[in-house]
Amino acid sequence: TDFDISKFINVNVAKGLIKRNYRIITATGQEAGVILPQEEGTSVIKVAPFQGFFVEAVNPTENLELEYDESMMVRRRQVSSDGVLKMKAKTRGEETSDRFRVIATAENGVTTSAEVVKGTGLDNAEFGVMALDSRSLDIPSIVYTVGDEKALSINFADDVNGMEVGVIADEDTETMLTFEGVEMAEGLYLHDLQDDSYTPVVEGMTYTVAGPASGRLYLTDYAPMEKTTNLQWMRNGNTITVRDLAQTGRITMRVYDALGCLMKVISEDSDEVSVTLNSGVYLIEAQTESDRSVTKQLL
Repeated sequence: TDFDISKFINVNVAKGLIKRNYRIITATGQEAGVILPQEEGTSVIKVAPFQGFFVEAVNPTENLELEYDESMMVRRRQVSSDGVLKMKAKTRGEETSDRFRVIATAENGVTTSAEVVKGTGLDNAEFGVMALDSRSLDIPSIVYTVGDEKALSINFADDVNGMEVGVIADEDTETMLTFEGVEMAEGLYLHDLQDDSYTPVVEGMTYTVAGPASGRLYLTDYAPMEKTTNLQWMRNGNTITVRDLAQTGRITMRVYDALGCLMKVISEDSDEVSVTLNSGVYLIEAQTESDRSVTKQLL
């Protein structure tokens, strides 16, 4: 059997003991979520045996007695091959609207995510989920967005233009950010203040960050033309793809190993070029007649 934390949360929220947000620690990372009032009695968020989860008390206290009973246990229906229940954080019911999601993948493959949920009219002061520094739990990279001047794992907002994307990590940690649900960010750029670059935000794009990133990455609808690049990187497993958004007609891709030795050159009359590589660290360069971009990938 598994534990239905949605029922556990609803019961104890009704008693005024805890807030509606939760975190689940799995073998592959940390998931955050919030049970909204309209979801009471309809959502089922389960954790498997030996999985950890966290809730937040309404008031600071050293001891908190929470209500639990056997009705909160549910029969297990589907478990992955490694015995860990796989689930995605839930923030709203099936009928609800857009989400913009940034997934952070550290060098050891552990992931965290940050979501911006649109169209709820909810106040971050009550429902926004704070981003926590979980490096003590062996989670090396934590991604967040900034809403109402707070670093949040779940942010309720109708517009992401001007929003900061941040990373909590040690100086020697490299993090790959992957962007999903970018309908909310249509037409926006990711502005990196470190090198003053502007990268178009498209579905599945990846962006590598070395060390922590605070006050550095911003979503914006403005980009000086001379500082933009039309080359967009994407990753699916061990396959790296570069897309020429300007459709100039020819892309040349060069793959270098960790020592800087040229391994492979691909040149095609196409707007998109892909390469599949073995596990390892690579520096990959893409070039068209008007643009050049370089990405570092850990596969």
